[in-house]
Amino acid sequence: MQNILVVDCRMYQSSGIGRYLQNIVPGLIRYYKTRSTTIILLGNLKELQFLETCVEVIEFAEPIYSIREQFVFRKLISKCDIFWSPHYNIPVFSVPAKHLVVTIHDVFHLAHAKSLNLKQRVYAHLLINLATHKAEDVITVSEFSKSEIQARTFIKPKRITRIYNGVNCLSENLVSIPDDNYFLYVGNVKPHKNLKNAILAYKKFLEFEPVNRATKKFVIVGKREGFITGDENLINLIETDLLLKDNVLFTGYVDDDHLAGYYKNAFCLVFPSIYEGFGLPPLEAMLYDTPCIVSNTASMPEICGDAVLYFDPFDFESIFNQMRQISNEDGVRIELIEKGRRRIDEFTWEHCLREHIQLFNSLLTS
Repeated sequence: MQNILVVDCRMYQSSGIGRYLQNIVPGLIRYYKTRSTTIILLGNLKELQFLETCVEVIEFAEPIYSIREQFVFRKLISKCDIFWSPHYNIPVFSVPAKHLVVTIHDVFHLAHAKSLNLKQRVYAHLLINLATHKAEDVITVSEFSKSEIQARTFIKPKRITRIYNGVNCLSENLVSIPDDNYFLYVGNVKPHKNLKNAILAYKKFLEFEPVNRATKKFVIVGKREGFITGDENLINLIETDLLLKDNVLFTGYVDDDHLAGYYKNAFCLVFPSIYEGFGLPPLEAMLYDTPCIVSNTASMPEICGDAVLYFDPFDFESIFNQMRQISNEDGVRIELIEKGRRRIDEFTWEHCLREHIQLFNSLLTS
């Protein structure tokens, strides 16, 4: 008897969840190809066309979080054994799936609801709570996220499966970056990413030791447009301060070849986020022997272990102190690089895939 697994792959080419799908879906296809299980992918035909020779792809163009997607779910999802949503935007209406599985990477939208507008708050509260109550199994990416989901939705712990993400080489064609003496920030600019405090710490770093002005830049991987954090315009802060204007650099959008180059050549990664379900950039930096200074909140101690220096993200002085330490103590940098090499061995996509397969198999045979 042929089993059917349907996967919502509309976010396949996005950052974050896209990388998750890119590392799990092809493995599922390889595994189930000879095991009496048909995989059907919902998503953009052009983005998924390279997988069409192995599986059926059904066009699903409606954007996530939209009202229309909910009505199209009902039309596209035929009778199946498992429907897996890699994000909390599950079908609201009933669909003919024996088992519903959802991955909730974090519950930032519940934990920091005040940072959202009313529409966003209502949507997130409704969908996340609906997801945890409708899904037979909820996958999440850390013990921190598991505890947060449990605390904020009152789901029973036995229905949550923690599966760590993996980390792997971003590119085989790394682009060399000429400068190799900069602090690096990788991530978006939402308020919880806390870039403002990192910039304030960097400003003090430049003021405290003027020699750093000629030697240590601060590189932000991302576009200048839309850099608004909280009540203050970060771009305005940078452009009206002479020290920051001369030393903070924006890369604009970069592909994985260039991102790998920025990681490889960085003096240090700064990761000041106050809320992360997993937090991939520090592990990616470790892949390229780049030491990290990292926020001591949320999932970061769980994921990074003893392979980074920690700071209090709410106190820019704390970030500044770790910038100084990693700049002045070569022994610390060398030790962090060695610990980072060992730490990344604990997070592989192969292990992540095996745990997904184990969960799906348990449902298919139940």
